[in-house]
Amino acid sequence: MIDTIAFEQLPGFDKLFLDYITRYDRVREFYPGDPASPDSFADIARKRADTPYEAGELAEVLYDQNERYGQGDATRHNIDALARGDALVVVTGQQAGLFSGPMYTILKIITTIKLAAQLSASLKQQVLPVFWIASDDHDFNEINHVYLVDKENRLARFEYGDDTSPPRIPIFSRVFGESIAPLIADISERTHPSEWKPDLIHTLETIYAPGENWILATGKFLMWLFKTHGLIIVDPSDARLKKLGASLFETEIRHPEKSSALVREMSQQLTEQGYAPKIQLNKSCLNLFYIDQQRKTIFLKDEEFEIQPGDAVTSRESLLTILKQTPERFSPNVVLRPLYQDAIFPTIAYVAGPNELAYFAQLMPVYKFFGVQQPLLFPRNSSTVIDKKAERILTRNRIQLTDIYSGMDSLFRQLVAQNMPPNLQQRLLDLSDNLDSQFRQLKAEAEQIDPTLGAFIQNNHNRIQGQIKAIEKKLLQSMKQKNSLLEQQLTYLYSAIFPDGGLQERRLNILTYLFKFNTDFITLLHEQMNINRFQHTLIYL
Repeated sequence: MIDTIAFEQLPGFDKLFLDYITRYDRVREFYPGDPASPDSFADIARKRADTPYEAGELAEVLYDQNERYGQGDATRHNIDALARGDALVVVTGQQAGLFSGPMYTILKIITTIKLAAQLSASLKQQVLPVFWIASDDHDFNEINHVYLVDKENRLARFEYGDDTSPPRIPIFSRVFGESIAPLIADISERTHPSEWKPDLIHTLETIYAPGENWILATGKFLMWLFKTHGLIIVDPSDARLKKLGASLFETEIRHPEKSSALVREMSQQLTEQGYAPKIQLNKSCLNLFYIDQQRKTIFLKDEEFEIQPGDAVTSRESLLTILKQTPERFSPNVVLRPLYQDAIFPTIAYVAGPNELAYFAQLMPVYKFFGVQQPLLFPRNSSTVIDKKAERILTRNRIQLTDIYSGMDSLFRQLVAQNMPPNLQQRLLDLSDNLDSQFRQLKAEAEQIDPTLGAFIQNNHNRIQGQIKAIEKKLLQSMKQKNSLLEQQLTYLYSAIFPDGGLQERRLNILTYLFKFNTDFITLLHEQMNINRFQHTLIYL
């Protein structure tokens, strides 16, 4: 069973995203086309046909990388199509989260696979799904942990902590240490058993082994999940791909202030229309990092470039020489990353999360300046998976999913109050209302005798109302003791559906559901996901 909720009813979605998916005319000046219009895709496809790319060199790298990830025939055939130069791609990307990170990574990939198939049919041209691993990224603390539901039905954080690497090193340089094995064992011990779990744990132990490169493990795990779907996985830190994108980096070095100025102009336009720009830039920074073990920032200083940390100073020509000889030493930031992607791939669409869609609102003139065709931005599917246990709890207690967003304590009090003797709840309300009325009158009359009595009476009024609240709290505590089962049910519900007070897709890792449904879970999501309804989907399994 599938149901939907409008994004306006959910927490955490900003105005720009909501307008993009429901009122596109308000934001069309910031984007290349309406994702709900088939004509927009056809228009981008025509423009991409006039934009050449290095099909043979790109395919050679992809063959090599995906073979190491364990590609199947479907992926190999898709790379064949890319090599011929007659295919387009739908791309999505994400950080290399441990065991794939939060669920939204999986939702992004399935959206990409389905959109590629849909466009292949409508455009009568082969459109391929691509996943871009953010291998250059250096923020390790964002990817070194996962959240799962444990045996106590509580949200549990599992963190990989065996890391002796210096700060700011790119993820592609990181290798798993010995502590990955006990981490997987801890996950096995502390989560619910199932018939699938032993084999799944063995798969994790095989892929995420001590000594394995972090990006290679990420690619292997995602390929294992999506092997039959033809997904092409790319590690953009590869020196051969950086060479293909080097002209983009050269333009940034030769015109070090232009791209940032264009982003700031769009920021001003967004602000004037009541939107909050997501990309905030330092005026003196290039939109490139320099990699020398660490990922370092490049600052423009009086026609020279200063690389920090380290304070090394170099000229433009020296930097261009380094770029020509070793392009892999340069890494695009949030502004140039998508341009690098779309400069080397024939991208018709990018599947983006809500925050990414906001970033892209600032990039249209940057694409034009660099001469790169901007793809259509397609919102990834947003879903909450509701298993049988959670569905029973919702049904038994007549809870709507939107009720959950008020918080567990608030919902518990609401449900407990519903089970109180009806006259008792009303009696407390009447008592509080009557006291308010009586004290207002008493205060007014007393102040006619002595104005200083008003504050004294108000203080006592507040004290008595506090006692009434204490009585209500005590009654709720007594009801709570009688409703311990309800508390256990809500604990599971919030861990599984609204973990840490946020959407499931932003917290829970896919292992929670692989342990329950095996890899059939991917098939179930693929079958039930409707990518063309830009609403939050409730998927009942």
